[in-house]
Amino acid sequence: MRFQVDIRFILLGALLVQACCVDASQADERSSAVGNALQGLFNPGAAADANTMGLLQRSNFIERVAGKEARIEIALVVDATDSMSEQLQGIQQRLQDMLSDIRRVAGDEVYVQIVLYRDSAAPSGVVSWPLGNEGFVRDAQAIQTALAKLSPESGAPYFHEAVDQGVYMALNELPWSKDEQVKRWIFLIGDAPPFDRGFSEPQNGAERKYSTEQLIQRAQQIGVEINAIVCPTRAKDEAIYQQVVGLTRFFFSELTSQTGGWMLDLSDPQLLENVSTAARNAVSNFIEIEPITRAELEEVRALATTQQAAIAPNARMRVAVLPHLKLEEMNFSRRDPGVRFADEMRSQLETVGPNIEVVSNYELERKFYRINTQGMAREAALQQIGLGVAADYVFWGTLVPGSPDKVESGILDTKTGKIVAVIPGGMETKFPVRANLCSKVLDALAQSSKQSGDPWQLARVQRRFQTRLLASTEEVERLIVSARGRIADVMQLELGQGTSQQLWEEAQADLEAALKLEPDNPLINALLANVYFGQFQILQAGDDPAAAAKRRLANQFAGEAKKSSGQVLEVDQIEIDADFNFYRGNFQQAAQLYEQMAERGDTLAHVERARWMLAGIYAGDWGIQQSHSELVDAGKARQQIVQLMAFFEESPHTRLLEKYLLWDESRGTTLSASLPRTHVGLAEE
Repeated sequence: MRFQVDIRFILLGALLVQACCVDASQADERSSAVGNALQGLFNPGAAADANTMGLLQRSNFIERVAGKEARIEIALVVDATDSMSEQLQGIQQRLQDMLSDIRRVAGDEVYVQIVLYRDSAAPSGVVSWPLGNEGFVRDAQAIQTALAKLSPESGAPYFHEAVDQGVYMALNELPWSKDEQVKRWIFLIGDAPPFDRGFSEPQNGAERKYSTEQLIQRAQQIGVEINAIVCPTRAKDEAIYQQVVGLTRFFFSELTSQTGGWMLDLSDPQLLENVSTAARNAVSNFIEIEPITRAELEEVRALATTQQAAIAPNARMRVAVLPHLKLEEMNFSRRDPGVRFADEMRSQLETVGPNIEVVSNYELERKFYRINTQGMAREAALQQIGLGVAADYVFWGTLVPGSPDKVESGILDTKTGKIVAVIPGGMETKFPVRANLCSKVLDALAQSSKQSGDPWQLARVQRRFQTRLLASTEEVERLIVSARGRIADVMQLELGQGTSQQLWEEAQADLEAALKLEPDNPLINALLANVYFGQFQILQAGDDPAAAAKRRLANQFAGEAKKSSGQVLEVDQIEIDADFNFYRGNFQQAAQLYEQMAERGDTLAHVERARWMLAGIYAGDWGIQQSHSELVDAGKARQQIVQLMAFFEESPHTRLLEKYLLWDESRGTTLSASLPRTHVGLAEE
């Protein structure tokens, strides 16, 4: 008997890893806070959720300039006193990166000026101009020369500084453009507030010259947006810093809120950590592709419909499979057999073909806990869950304890809120019958569907269900299903996000336990290769020396899976072979095999996986740009991305690509032509 093994998870979760290396100087979150912020503000790989970044307007901030090709004038107004020495280093290291990121989405007309403020006791005076105050500068070498002059000087006699004078000089001395199309920004960066209104000590020159209202009025008059970063301070000034940081926040907030800018408060430890994480995900390697438009995507979908392609959206049935538990006992822990049963049912449904789209367990769990089903009738609750994940049908039932246990299962039509198919009386779940129980349940539901004609997709595919489980004992079955479910959840996450590393570790523990029981099982070996490769990419991104051992394990177990791949169906053999070659850096062979997978179109999962891999290969990701430059083809990479965006709108891959390429829903186009190469390099082995 031939079994269809669910090996689509190989690599897929790991491929969401954003693995750009960060300089060692960025390791200390405190000393490089501003550098991290500059590196992450406009970088597509660092686009964290707006709420976690503490920049509610961050996405809109980028999108206001993306694709407009308008001139941008930026004045950095920076506290250059001793307490800011580490932050000045961060500006030296990352300002050019930030300017490059802005130019990538807004065009080359990005100009900069630097204004340093200190206090009267500083050798360079209260305000200095490392670039000269003649105007804004675009030349990279001139900017770099000026950055080299950023050195801290005394801020005596007080921790308060002449912030007002720095901002005033930037507003009044610089030749800001009067063109309404030009974006005019000040980036105010400091760790101390200005002196209080009216403060003046002639003997040492410390004074407050300009009121907050004067600065705001002038900025509004000439159309300058003031943006601000509240910085952490050095350890020796921490006590006085904590006494006045509230004043700093208030002053910076007044300037930003009244001029349409934003404020990033890095005195908040959580925001400091989030900014550091975002900087680690920043991307520095890109390939240029032509913009992608909604009209093009609609044309591709229309062609698929005309050709009656199985992948066409109008031919699909989207289904959600809930854990087979009572609603009041619903949970998503894979320790529960009702949860594992739902995992296996999803796996079976995916084998039907590209006209069946299955909602992930991850998406279901997130939606379920946002819906209050308390007090609802069963059908009403199921309908609300189905509507929440845009499913056409909801599969749901219960495992009934007994000797042996039995399962009851049914299908609810989300549109009508009615049960359209049901298995009366339940079916036994005793192993080994349980190994292909999902197929029997689905066959019974398909027969019921055939009689009612609804859902018609399910009725047409009766008897096509085959068990994807390859296990000889109930314990091995439990471990495989549990591990596979965890890997499926990892696919929804990016590196360091949520519980991704924990899920990898739990999947590894399950599979290593299963391997002791069945060392030649191709599914166990294939999934272990997936887990080890995912861990390799995480470790390699952090320059961890343990990465090499993980890659060797991935190669070893991919080889073991290939040896026994004759037990699985042909399309799965192709995927095992493709991944085997990919792990070893044989990208030409891997690309050919992924092309076969995409063209065969056996399942949506196979097609999506193949196109994602091909997009990365043709873009020159994984170091392919250096090792196999003949494979790099921006046009081919773009073709794969168009297919993903057209037919897999809700997938994590498409969401990631839309983030990278700055998809603008209102305009119906990508605003960035720069596709990042995000993954660690793989040499041939």
